[in-house]
Amino acid sequence: MASHLKQWRLHFGLTQEETAKRTGTHKTQISKLESGLRRTTTDWLTKLAKAFGLADPGDLLRAPPVKKKVVLIPNRRLSGKPRVEIEYCTQCRSLLRAGWMAQELLSTFETELGGVMLIPGTGGIFEVRVEGETVWSRKAEGRFPDIAELKQRVRDKVAPERDLGHVDRHGAKE
Repeated sequence: MASHLKQWRLHFGLTQEETAKRTGTHKTQISKLESGLRRTTTDWLTKLAKAFGLADPGDLLRAPPVKKKVVLIPNRRLSGKPRVEIEYCTQCRSLLRAGWMAQELLSTFETELGGVMLIPGTGGIFEVRVEGETVWSRKAEGRFPDIAELKQRVRDKVAPERDLGHVDRHGAKE
């Protein structure tokens, strides 16, 4: 029982002092409850459940649910090169378009990019980001990007000095 109390406290990312403040007691009391030196009464379970935002004090009798570990992937990979993210709408079935654009960007910027990540979304989203900065938004532009326009915007972020050849001379709409 005592081990579950500590697990619950850690589950919510609280210190003993923060838990004590929420229950109106001192952190030594929380320490005693967690170590089993103080008996856990129904009153304590009710106070702790309230402190943790749990509707049922009985939940504290069981171990907390296992939190899924979230691994954050930095925008710059080991290569030190910028990464592009294309967030597309699964409801609109725009995966094929996003995949094709990813292929085009990787082919054009072979040495400048550290990768392209496709991110499924909903609600009509189609956004292209370089290092987290949006370079194209379907919502803002009112349309999907022309590949030449997209290449120019990505180029402006990852290799501004680079000439895109025919794309710069004939391709994009201003």
